[in-house]
Amino acid sequence: MSLINSFLQKLQRHPKRIVFPEGGDPRIIQAARLFATRKLGVPVLLGDRQVIKATAESLHIRLMVFVSLSPSAVTTLIYFCPWWIVSRVSVS
Repeated sequence: MSLINSFLQKLQRHPKRIVFPEGGDPRIIQAARLFATRKLGVPVLLGDRQVIKATAESLHIRLMVFVSLSPSAVTTLIYFCPWWIVSRVSVS
């Protein structure tokens, strides 16, 4: 069994919530759809809800299993920003 298949099976047994930044991007919505349909967890899309909804509709993707958060409306976002900035710097 490959490493990827092993990882996917573990996620299916213990689904997680994963946050997808730039949730209005069609590629991100398609990736989130794959994540949900493979039963790996619940995708959380960050971005403007109206943009996410319009983009998903243009791709014929139903958002029933998705969670979308508008950063401007999320009061706890300030707690996640320092962690995100540190993680982005370490990736670069």
